[in-house]
Amino acid sequence: MWAEVYAGPGLDVVYHRPTEARNPDATLAQGDTEARPTAVVGVGIVIGRTFPRVAFTTDATMLLSGSDYDLIDGRSRHARAHAAVISPSMGLELRF
Repeated sequence: MWAEVYAGPGLDVVYHRPTEARNPDATLAQGDTEARPTAVVGVGIVIGRTFPRVAFTTDATMLLSGSDYDLIDGRSRHARAHAAVISPSMGLELRF
């Protein structure tokens, strides 16, 4: 068993499309696909020396450019939504 620390650049490719929101007065104005540059920092615990190995990981992805979305609020398109700047995650990996 050993620990690892990692950091580096990333790229999230995101597709979003209008769906019905919990608030019926606010929906996403239009769908789109975008590439978001990110920075990733994380730690992991790796178990096993031969294949396959198991790793428990936790990391944080930081969005390097802002992403705003137009919302239709039933009256105008002046409402804005923002993507989260930092997104934490945990994972279990099976490595070969």
